[in-house]
Amino acid sequence: MCLPADQVTNGIVSCFVASSDEFQNHQVNNITFQTYRFRCWNDTKCKEQENLCNENEDCPMYDNELFCDNHPQLCHDFDFGNLIDMQYISCQIINTHDISFSLETAVIYPPTYTIPNNPTENPINNKMIEAPLVKSFSQPEICNSGLYVYHRLGIDNYTSICFCPPNYYGDRCQYQNQRVSLTLVLASVDQPIVYAIVVTLMEDDNDTQEIHSHHQITYESKYYCGQTVNIYLLYTTREKNNSKNYSICIDVFNKDSLTYLTSWHLTIPFIFLPVNRMSAFLTLPISGTLDPENCTLQCYKGTCMKYHNEERFFCQCNSGWSGAQCHIPIDCSMCASNSICIGSIRNRSVCVCPYGKFGSFCRLQLFRMVIVKIDNRYYLAVLRKLLSSNIVTSISPAQRCVPIHELLPTKLLSLPRIQRLKSYHIPCQHDFNLQCFVDEFYMCLCTEEHHSNCFPLEHSQAFACKDNVYCENGGTCLQDQRICGEMLCVCVDCFSGSRCQFYAKGIGLTLDDLLRYEIRPNNTLNDQSLVIKLSATLIMIIFLIGTVNGFLSYLVFHDRDSRKYVNH
Repeated sequence: MCLPADQVTNGIVSCFVASSDEFQNHQVNNITFQTYRFRCWNDTKCKEQENLCNENEDCPMYDNELFCDNHPQLCHDFDFGNLIDMQYISCQIINTHDISFSLETAVIYPPTYTIPNNPTENPINNKMIEAPLVKSFSQPEICNSGLYVYHRLGIDNYTSICFCPPNYYGDRCQYQNQRVSLTLVLASVDQPIVYAIVVTLMEDDNDTQEIHSHHQITYESKYYCGQTVNIYLLYTTREKNNSKNYSICIDVFNKDSLTYLTSWHLTIPFIFLPVNRMSAFLTLPISGTLDPENCTLQCYKGTCMKYHNEERFFCQCNSGWSGAQCHIPIDCSMCASNSICIGSIRNRSVCVCPYGKFGSFCRLQLFRMVIVKIDNRYYLAVLRKLLSSNIVTSISPAQRCVPIHELLPTKLLSLPRIQRLKSYHIPCQHDFNLQCFVDEFYMCLCTEEHHSNCFPLEHSQAFACKDNVYCENGGTCLQDQRICGEMLCVCVDCFSGSRCQFYAKGIGLTLDDLLRYEIRPNNTLNDQSLVIKLSATLIMIIFLIGTVNGFLSYLVFHDRDSRKYVNH
């Protein structure tokens, strides 16, 4: 059935859930149509996707549940084949998304290099780098499979220390930690779901359920299905208390929405052993576990659930609560606002991060591309196909994104924008070293096949601080976020410092001007440069001479007869 054009956006809902005829009306009223796409019957309210078939009366007429037939979480992509016509139509409306910008064919920068077999060889000039050896022992003999490193105590003063793996400790990693060695094999249905898996070692004897250690895994079936994961879980105290019972709990969350999915409970046998080795094969679910019936537990700030592998109930706590009955509050101030807090260890929060964030407190953001703007010039600093948390890069003129008017002839530049875009593949095909270029609307990347891959670029985006009160002496204040952002000062000529507080024109006569760039902050005098040491020594000698001279002068002129001769 087709709707006549004169009935579109006429204020009267004629289509199912106002899916098409009121689309313009939603846009006019600045309502995010991709998020709020279900309109309640005989009402002006619009609901999100999560409100469909959630067993709640979110609409006044309860029409968000009329076609569900007890199908929770209706609009999963993998379940479209089992939906009736009206269900399918509704889910197609809600799950319609624009095709996102892709980096699958991008030329990565900085390029990845393989580590040479001989780590002491410099690949640039093929010269050997000599390192001072403490002893003629191999690293495994010194550190027992640990990492053997040199610790700098001062100039030409080194000692050696060992970084031990989790299963060993000691100054030479000579002692074994009491631990649980867990091997997991993870598998799932091939669905575009990113899982957050939290493995915790905890006590089972009291209501506190103290967490001793934990490990988090981010799992995507596309990359990690069937792979083995080895985890070491340590006890908080060496010489664990053998009179207590310990267990391993494995909680699974949907990393996109941080929705809880399911849990496994593994009992540790033979607790008297110093090392317990365990293994498990886990098939991750694609939807959450329903609340069990006949649960006798009282969960104050949580939900009663049942373990996936045991006929045993437990309380799955809400964010910010812990304990066997979810009755113990947790200080979650360390976790980022968009994360969830599931416990604490040694007064440090255990945070589960959403997709795209990482770090102990979910305050770091993963990225694939970094573009740097310097004096209205753009440089490509990082380009990755996969998300990375540790990247070392540099910027040079080769990474400059060239303006399009330097690449295309005047004849093509004079064309209307829609026609000119069709010629944007020419620069990538003429210059194989070209990485990116820009025009007044787009940033374009050259792909591996030497085609252009463009996305909109907002040139007018300003990072200037709202109130430039942080930077001094005419410096420009930049801020990475509008609220609670970090500030950076861009100083004018002849000024320097974190707030442009230092004047550097010419050579001043004060020690502050002469030595400020030689001082190494947060280092002892022994770790300072030779200039600083000589300056400090000279200042101390002058101070001592002045002190002695002043004391002797006092002794001389303290005598009354000496003052008489001075007066004459």
